[in-house]
Amino acid sequence: MREYIHPYERSLERELCLLNEDPAISKENRELMLGFYRHNQLNNISIPRLVKQLGTLRLVVDYVKKSFLEVERVDYEDFMLHQMEKKLSPATISTYGEVLKVFHKWVAKSETCPPCVSWIKCNSKKSKKLPEDLLTQEDVKKLLGATSSPRDKALIALLWETGARIGELGGLDIKDAAFDELGCKLSLDGKTGMRRIRIVNAASELLAWLNKHPMNQDPNAPIFLNIYDNFGQRMLHRNIVKILQVSARKAGVKKPVNPHQFRHSRATYMAQFLTEAQLKEYFGWVQESKMAANYVHLSGKQVDDAILRMHGLIKEDKQEDILKRVSCPRCKKLNESNNSHCDQCWLPLTQKAAVEAEENKRKEETGIIALMKLINKYRDNPERLAETIRLIETGGAQA
Repeated sequence: MREYIHPYERSLERELCLLNEDPAISKENRELMLGFYRHNQLNNISIPRLVKQLGTLRLVVDYVKKSFLEVERVDYEDFMLHQMEKKLSPATISTYGEVLKVFHKWVAKSETCPPCVSWIKCNSKKSKKLPEDLLTQEDVKKLLGATSSPRDKALIALLWETGARIGELGGLDIKDAAFDELGCKLSLDGKTGMRRIRIVNAASELLAWLNKHPMNQDPNAPIFLNIYDNFGQRMLHRNIVKILQVSARKAGVKKPVNPHQFRHSRATYMAQFLTEAQLKEYFGWVQESKMAANYVHLSGKQVDDAILRMHGLIKEDKQEDILKRVSCPRCKKLNESNNSHCDQCWLPLTQKAAVEAEENKRKEETGIIALMKLINKYRDNPERLAETIRLIETGGAQA
Protein backbone atom coordinates (compact mmCIF):
# COMPACT_ATOMS: atom_id res chain seq x y z
CA MET A 1 0.00 0.00 0.00
CA ARG A 2 1.24 3.47 -0.86
CA GLU A 3 2.13 5.64 2.11
CA TYR A 4 -0.95 7.53 3.26
CA ILE A 5 -0.35 11.19 4.05
CA HIS A 6 -3.63 11.71 5.88
CA PRO A 7 -3.80 10.79 9.61
CA TYR A 8 -6.68 8.36 8.92
CA GLU A 9 -4.29 5.43 8.54
CA ARG A 10 -3.41 5.73 12.21
CA SER A 11 -7.12 6.02 13.04
CA LEU A 12 -7.79 2.78 11.16
CA GLU A 13 -5.15 0.94 13.17
CA ARG A 14 -6.76 2.26 16.35
CA GLU A 15 -10.25 1.13 15.27
CA LEU A 16 -9.02 -2.37 14.46
CA CYS A 17 -7.21 -2.56 17.80
CA LEU A 18 -10.36 -1.52 19.70
CA LEU A 19 -12.46 -4.00 17.74
CA ASN A 20 -10.14 -6.90 18.49
CA GLU A 21 -9.57 -6.05 22.16
CA ASP A 22 -13.01 -4.90 23.33
CA PRO A 23 -14.41 -7.73 25.53
CA ALA A 24 -17.93 -6.29 25.20
CA ILE A 25 -18.02 -7.21 21.49
CA SER A 26 -19.13 -10.81 20.99
CA LYS A 27 -17.16 -13.18 18.80
CA GLU A 28 -20.04 -13.34 16.33
CA ASN A 29 -20.32 -9.56 15.97
CA ARG A 30 -16.55 -9.20 15.77
CA GLU A 31 -16.36 -11.71 12.92
CA LEU A 32 -19.18 -9.95 11.06
CA MET A 33 -17.51 -6.56 11.44
CA LEU A 34 -14.12 -7.88 10.35
CA GLY A 35 -15.74 -9.66 7.40
CA PHE A 36 -17.45 -6.42 6.36
CA TYR A 37 -14.14 -4.58 6.71
CA ARG A 38 -12.33 -7.16 4.55
CA HIS A 39 -15.09 -7.01 1.92
CA ASN A 40 -14.77 -3.23 1.68
CA GLN A 41 -10.99 -3.39 1.56
CA LEU A 42 -11.22 -5.70 -1.46
CA ASN A 43 -13.60 -3.21 -3.08
CA ASN A 44 -11.11 -0.34 -2.73
CA ILE A 45 -13.14 1.58 -0.15
CA SER A 46 -11.07 4.52 1.08
CA ILE A 47 -9.34 4.46 4.46
CA PRO A 48 -11.43 7.38 5.83
CA ARG A 49 -14.62 5.53 4.96
CA LEU A 50 -13.34 2.29 6.52
CA VAL A 51 -12.65 4.23 9.72
CA LYS A 52 -16.14 5.72 9.64
CA GLN A 53 -17.77 2.31 9.13
CA LEU A 54 -15.89 0.55 11.92
CA GLY A 55 -16.42 3.44 14.33
CA THR A 56 -20.15 3.51 13.61
CA LEU A 57 -20.57 -0.25 14.04
CA ARG A 58 -18.66 -0.19 17.33
CA LEU A 59 -20.90 2.61 18.56
CA VAL A 60 -24.02 0.70 17.52
CA VAL A 61 -23.06 -2.63 19.04
CA ASP A 62 -22.08 -0.93 22.29
CA TYR A 63 -25.56 0.60 22.55
CA VAL A 64 -27.74 -2.21 21.19
CA LYS A 65 -25.89 -5.06 22.95
CA LYS A 66 -27.31 -7.69 20.59
CA SER A 67 -26.07 -9.87 17.80
CA PHE A 68 -26.30 -8.13 14.45
CA LEU A 69 -28.16 -11.24 13.27
CA GLU A 70 -30.90 -10.74 15.87
CA VAL A 71 -31.27 -6.96 15.93
CA GLU A 72 -34.75 -5.53 15.26
CA ARG A 73 -36.14 -2.27 13.96
CA VAL A 74 -36.99 -1.03 17.45
CA ASP A 75 -33.35 -1.46 18.51
CA TYR A 76 -32.16 0.85 15.77
CA GLU A 77 -35.00 3.28 16.39
CA ASP A 78 -33.83 3.59 20.00
CA PHE A 79 -30.24 4.01 18.85
CA MET A 80 -31.08 6.78 16.37
CA LEU A 81 -33.26 8.62 18.91
CA HIS A 82 -30.43 8.40 21.44
CA GLN A 83 -28.02 9.97 18.95
CA MET A 84 -30.51 12.74 18.14
CA GLU A 85 -30.77 13.57 21.84
CA LYS A 86 -27.04 14.26 21.79
CA LYS A 87 -27.81 17.10 19.36
CA LEU A 88 -25.51 15.65 16.73
CA SER A 89 -25.63 17.19 13.27
CA PRO A 90 -28.15 15.76 10.76
CA ALA A 91 -25.22 14.79 8.55
CA THR A 92 -23.71 12.64 11.33
CA ILE A 93 -27.05 10.95 12.05
CA SER A 94 -27.49 10.32 8.34
CA THR A 95 -24.02 8.77 8.15
CA TYR A 96 -24.91 6.30 10.90
CA GLY A 97 -27.98 5.28 8.92
CA GLU A 98 -26.03 4.88 5.70
CA VAL A 99 -23.44 2.62 7.35
CA LEU A 100 -26.13 0.45 8.95
CA LYS A 101 -28.00 0.00 5.66
CA VAL A 102 -24.88 -0.93 3.71
CA PHE A 103 -23.71 -3.27 6.47
CA HIS A 104 -27.01 -5.15 6.76
CA LYS A 105 -27.31 -5.54 2.99
CA TRP A 106 -23.89 -7.18 3.09
CA VAL A 107 -24.88 -9.38 6.05
CA ALA A 108 -28.09 -10.44 4.28
CA LYS A 109 -26.24 -10.86 0.96
CA SER A 110 -29.05 -8.89 -0.65
CA GLU A 111 -29.43 -5.83 -2.87
CA THR A 112 -32.34 -4.63 -0.72
CA CYS A 113 -32.26 -3.55 2.91
CA PRO A 114 -33.72 -5.94 5.53
CA PRO A 115 -36.66 -4.66 7.63
CA CYS A 116 -34.47 -3.67 10.58
CA VAL A 117 -32.91 -0.83 8.54
CA SER A 118 -35.16 -0.32 5.50
CA TRP A 119 -37.10 2.39 7.33
CA ILE A 120 -34.02 4.58 7.86
CA LYS A 121 -34.07 7.70 5.71
CA CYS A 122 -30.67 9.06 4.79
CA ASN A 123 -30.41 12.62 3.63
CA SER A 124 -28.36 12.68 0.45
CA LYS A 125 -25.42 15.00 0.76
CA LYS A 126 -26.09 18.19 -1.11
CA SER A 127 -23.16 20.44 -1.76
CA LYS A 128 -23.24 23.61 0.28
CA LYS A 129 -20.56 25.15 -1.87
CA LEU A 130 -21.72 28.07 -3.99
CA PRO A 131 -20.20 29.11 -7.32
CA GLU A 132 -18.75 32.25 -5.74
CA ASP A 133 -16.78 30.05 -3.31
CA LEU A 134 -15.08 28.13 -6.10
CA LEU A 135 -11.46 28.84 -6.90
CA THR A 136 -10.90 30.36 -10.33
CA GLN A 137 -7.92 30.54 -12.66
CA GLU A 138 -7.36 34.10 -11.46
CA ASP A 139 -7.22 32.87 -7.85
CA VAL A 140 -4.73 30.15 -8.77
CA LYS A 141 -2.56 32.65 -10.62
CA LYS A 142 -2.51 34.86 -7.51
CA LEU A 143 -1.58 31.88 -5.33
CA LEU A 144 1.27 30.93 -7.66
CA GLY A 145 2.54 34.50 -7.62
CA ALA A 146 2.42 34.66 -3.83
CA THR A 147 5.07 31.98 -3.27
CA SER A 148 8.70 31.86 -4.34
CA SER A 149 9.20 28.21 -3.36
CA PRO A 150 9.45 25.94 -6.44
CA ARG A 151 8.05 23.07 -4.36
CA ASP A 152 4.99 25.06 -3.31
CA LYS A 153 4.45 26.39 -6.85
CA ALA A 154 4.47 22.82 -8.18
CA LEU A 155 2.04 21.73 -5.47
CA ILE A 156 -0.44 24.54 -6.20
CA ALA A 157 -0.18 24.08 -9.98
CA LEU A 158 -0.75 20.32 -9.72
CA LEU A 159 -3.65 20.66 -7.29
CA TRP A 160 -5.39 22.86 -9.83
CA GLU A 161 -4.60 21.08 -13.08
CA THR A 162 -5.11 17.52 -11.84
CA GLY A 163 -7.93 18.08 -9.36
CA ALA A 164 -6.49 15.00 -7.65
CA ARG A 165 -7.19 13.88 -4.11
CA ILE A 166 -4.56 15.15 -1.72
CA GLY A 167 -3.62 11.58 -0.84
CA GLU A 168 -2.93 10.91 -4.52
CA LEU A 169 -0.70 13.95 -5.01
CA GLY A 170 0.98 13.68 -1.64
CA GLY A 171 1.72 10.02 -2.33
CA LEU A 172 3.57 10.70 -5.58
CA ASP A 173 7.17 9.54 -5.89
CA ILE A 174 9.65 10.89 -8.44
CA LYS A 175 9.29 7.71 -10.51
CA ASP A 176 5.57 8.47 -10.93
CA ALA A 177 6.29 11.48 -13.19
CA ALA A 178 7.15 10.75 -16.84
CA PHE A 179 8.01 13.83 -18.92
CA ASP A 180 7.71 14.08 -22.70
CA GLU A 181 7.62 16.82 -25.34
CA LEU A 182 3.97 17.59 -24.53
CA GLY A 183 4.28 17.87 -20.76
CA CYS A 184 4.13 15.09 -18.20
CA LYS A 185 2.14 11.98 -17.35
CA LEU A 186 1.48 11.28 -13.68
CA SER A 187 0.68 7.85 -12.24
CA LEU A 188 -1.83 8.42 -9.45
CA ASP A 189 -2.75 5.75 -6.90
CA GLY A 190 -6.32 6.43 -5.79
CA LYS A 191 -9.49 4.85 -4.48
CA THR A 192 -10.19 3.17 -7.83
CA GLY A 193 -6.62 1.96 -8.31
CA MET A 194 -3.84 3.32 -10.49
CA ARG A 195 -4.59 5.80 -13.25
CA ARG A 196 -2.45 7.98 -15.50
CA ILE A 197 -3.35 11.56 -16.27
CA ARG A 198 -1.60 14.11 -18.43
CA ILE A 199 -0.57 17.53 -17.21
CA VAL A 200 0.44 20.34 -19.55
CA ASN A 201 0.43 23.73 -17.86
CA ALA A 202 1.75 22.47 -14.51
CA ALA A 203 4.53 20.41 -16.10
CA SER A 204 6.97 23.33 -16.09
CA GLU A 205 6.43 24.03 -12.38
CA LEU A 206 6.87 20.35 -11.59
CA LEU A 207 10.05 20.10 -13.67
CA ALA A 208 11.47 23.26 -12.08
CA TRP A 209 10.90 21.74 -8.64
CA LEU A 210 12.34 18.34 -9.55
CA ASN A 211 15.48 20.02 -10.92
CA LYS A 212 16.03 21.52 -7.44
CA HIS A 213 14.67 18.55 -5.48
CA PRO A 214 17.27 17.59 -2.84
CA MET A 215 16.76 13.87 -3.52
CA ASN A 216 16.10 13.94 -7.27
CA GLN A 217 18.50 11.05 -7.93
CA ASP A 218 16.28 8.69 -5.94
CA PRO A 219 13.25 7.54 -7.99
CA ASN A 220 11.53 6.35 -4.82
CA ALA A 221 11.82 9.71 -3.05
CA PRO A 222 8.53 11.55 -2.45
CA ILE A 223 7.96 14.45 -4.83
CA PHE A 224 6.54 16.57 -2.05
CA LEU A 225 8.83 16.22 0.94
CA ASN A 226 9.69 18.30 3.98
CA ILE A 227 12.66 20.60 3.43
CA TYR A 228 13.28 21.81 6.97
CA ASP A 229 11.78 19.89 9.91
CA ASN A 230 11.71 16.12 9.30
CA PHE A 231 13.84 16.64 6.20
CA GLY A 232 13.23 14.14 3.42
CA GLN A 233 10.01 12.77 4.86
CA ARG A 234 6.79 12.86 2.88
CA MET A 235 4.68 15.93 3.59
CA LEU A 236 1.57 15.25 5.65
CA HIS A 237 -1.89 16.65 5.10
CA ARG A 238 -1.41 19.34 7.73
CA ASN A 239 1.84 20.52 6.09
CA ILE A 240 0.11 20.96 2.75
CA VAL A 241 -2.87 22.75 4.28
CA LYS A 242 -0.52 25.20 6.01
CA ILE A 243 1.27 25.99 2.74
CA LEU A 244 -2.06 26.73 1.06
CA GLN A 245 -3.22 28.92 3.94
CA VAL A 246 -0.02 30.98 3.91
CA SER A 247 -0.18 31.40 0.11
CA ALA A 248 -3.84 32.44 0.29
CA ARG A 249 -3.09 35.03 2.94
CA LYS A 250 -0.20 36.50 0.93
CA ALA A 251 -2.25 36.47 -2.28
CA GLY A 252 -5.29 38.06 -0.66
CA VAL A 253 -7.58 35.19 -1.70
CA LYS A 254 -10.51 35.22 0.73
CA LYS A 255 -12.20 32.03 -0.49
CA PRO A 256 -11.69 28.65 1.20
CA VAL A 257 -8.29 27.40 0.03
CA ASN A 258 -7.73 23.76 0.92
CA PRO A 259 -6.94 20.57 -1.01
CA HIS A 260 -10.56 19.49 -1.44
CA GLN A 261 -11.59 22.98 -2.56
CA PHE A 262 -9.08 22.66 -5.40
CA ARG A 263 -10.60 19.30 -6.39
CA HIS A 264 -14.17 20.59 -6.20
CA SER A 265 -13.34 23.76 -8.14
CA ARG A 266 -11.38 21.93 -10.83
CA ALA A 267 -14.10 19.31 -11.30
CA THR A 268 -16.69 22.03 -11.76
CA TYR A 269 -14.42 23.83 -14.24
CA MET A 270 -13.74 20.64 -16.21
CA ALA A 271 -17.47 19.83 -16.33
CA GLN A 272 -17.67 22.46 -19.09
CA PHE A 273 -15.46 20.36 -21.36
CA LEU A 274 -15.77 16.68 -20.36
CA THR A 275 -18.69 14.28 -20.38
CA GLU A 276 -19.79 12.72 -17.11
CA ALA A 277 -18.04 9.45 -18.02
CA GLN A 278 -14.83 11.31 -18.85
CA LEU A 279 -15.03 13.20 -15.56
CA LYS A 280 -15.27 9.91 -13.68
CA GLU A 281 -12.19 8.56 -15.42
CA TYR A 282 -10.15 11.76 -15.00
CA PHE A 283 -10.98 12.32 -11.33
CA GLY A 284 -10.81 8.66 -10.32
CA TRP A 285 -14.46 7.86 -9.61
CA VAL A 286 -15.96 4.47 -10.37
CA GLN A 287 -18.48 4.55 -13.23
CA GLU A 288 -21.33 3.82 -10.78
CA SER A 289 -20.44 6.87 -8.70
CA LYS A 290 -22.79 9.85 -8.56
CA MET A 291 -19.96 12.22 -7.67
CA ALA A 292 -19.57 13.54 -11.21
CA ALA A 293 -23.20 14.65 -11.25
CA ASN A 294 -22.71 16.38 -7.90
CA TYR A 295 -19.86 18.42 -9.34
CA VAL A 296 -21.53 19.14 -12.66
CA HIS A 297 -24.41 20.97 -10.94
CA LEU A 298 -22.16 23.92 -10.15
CA SER A 299 -21.55 24.51 -13.85
CA GLY A 300 -25.11 25.78 -14.03
CA LYS A 301 -23.80 29.11 -15.31
CA GLN A 302 -22.89 27.38 -18.56
CA VAL A 303 -26.48 26.09 -18.85
CA ASP A 304 -27.79 29.60 -18.26
CA ASP A 305 -25.41 30.98 -20.88
CA ALA A 306 -26.47 28.34 -23.39
CA ILE A 307 -30.14 29.26 -22.96
CA LEU A 308 -29.42 32.99 -23.23
CA ARG A 309 -27.23 32.36 -26.26
CA MET A 310 -30.01 30.35 -27.87
CA HIS A 311 -32.24 33.40 -27.57
CA GLY A 312 -29.55 35.71 -28.89
CA LEU A 313 -29.17 37.57 -25.59
CA ILE A 314 -25.44 36.97 -25.17
CA LYS A 315 -22.63 36.43 -27.63
CA GLU A 316 -20.54 33.31 -27.95
CA ASP A 317 -17.93 33.51 -25.23
CA LYS A 318 -15.20 30.93 -25.06
CA GLN A 319 -13.45 30.95 -21.71
CA GLU A 320 -9.73 31.51 -22.05
CA ASP A 321 -7.30 29.37 -20.12
CA ILE A 322 -5.21 32.10 -18.51
CA LEU A 323 -2.81 29.54 -17.03
CA LYS A 324 -2.02 28.08 -20.44
CA ARG A 325 1.68 28.12 -21.30
CA VAL A 326 2.68 30.53 -24.08
CA SER A 327 4.70 29.36 -27.08
CA CYS A 328 7.40 31.79 -28.20
CA PRO A 329 6.79 32.81 -31.85
CA ARG A 330 10.54 32.93 -32.48
CA CYS A 331 12.10 29.89 -30.78
CA LYS A 332 8.89 27.92 -29.96
CA LYS A 333 9.83 27.45 -26.29
CA LEU A 334 6.83 27.04 -23.96
CA ASN A 335 6.86 29.76 -21.32
CA GLU A 336 4.92 30.35 -18.12
CA SER A 337 1.61 32.16 -18.57
CA ASN A 338 2.84 35.18 -16.59
CA ASN A 339 6.18 35.52 -18.43
CA SER A 340 6.62 38.90 -20.10
CA HIS A 341 9.63 37.68 -22.11
CA CYS A 342 10.73 34.33 -23.48
CA ASP A 343 13.07 32.53 -21.08
CA GLN A 344 15.22 31.33 -23.97
CA CYS A 345 15.50 34.17 -26.53
CA TRP A 346 14.06 37.11 -24.54
CA LEU A 347 11.44 37.97 -27.16
CA PRO A 348 8.60 40.05 -25.64
CA LEU A 349 5.51 37.87 -25.18
CA THR A 350 2.99 40.49 -24.08
CA GLN A 351 1.82 43.73 -25.64
CA LYS A 352 3.09 45.68 -22.65
CA ALA A 353 6.54 44.09 -22.88
CA ALA A 354 6.63 44.75 -26.64
CA VAL A 355 5.71 48.43 -26.15
CA GLU A 356 8.36 48.81 -23.44
CA ALA A 357 10.96 47.13 -25.65
CA GLU A 358 10.07 49.44 -28.54
CA GLU A 359 10.26 52.49 -26.26
CA ASN A 360 13.67 51.41 -24.92
CA LYS A 361 14.86 50.86 -28.47
CA ARG A 362 13.65 54.35 -29.47
CA LYS A 363 15.43 55.92 -26.49
CA GLU A 364 18.65 54.09 -27.35
CA GLU A 365 18.46 55.25 -30.97
CA THR A 366 17.75 58.84 -29.86
CA GLY A 367 20.72 58.69 -27.50
CA ILE A 368 23.00 57.39 -30.23
CA ILE A 369 21.92 60.17 -32.61
CA ALA A 370 22.51 62.80 -29.90
CA LEU A 371 25.93 61.35 -29.17
CA MET A 372 26.89 61.40 -32.85
CA LYS A 373 25.84 65.06 -33.07
CA LEU A 374 27.93 65.84 -29.98
CA ILE A 375 30.97 64.10 -31.40
CA ASN A 376 30.57 65.99 -34.65
CA LYS A 377 30.20 69.32 -32.77
CA TYR A 378 33.35 68.91 -30.67
CA ARG A 379 35.45 66.80 -33.02
CA ASP A 380 38.20 69.44 -32.95
CA ASN A 381 38.14 69.75 -29.14
CA PRO A 382 38.42 66.27 -27.57
CA GLU A 383 38.92 67.67 -24.05
CA ARG A 384 35.65 69.63 -24.25
CA LEU A 385 33.91 66.57 -25.70
CA ALA A 386 35.11 64.34 -22.85
CA GLU A 387 34.09 66.90 -20.22
CA THR A 388 30.66 67.39 -21.79
CA ILE A 389 30.02 63.62 -21.91
CA ARG A 390 31.09 63.34 -18.26
CA LEU A 391 28.71 66.12 -17.23
CA ILE A 392 25.85 64.55 -19.20
CA GLU A 393 26.43 61.15 -17.54
CA THR A 394 26.35 62.75 -14.08
CA GLY A 395 23.40 64.99 -14.94
CA GLY A 396 25.44 68.12 -14.34
CA ALA A 397 25.06 69.89 -17.65
CA GLN A 398 23.25 69.99 -20.96
CA ALA A 399 25.08 69.39 -24.23
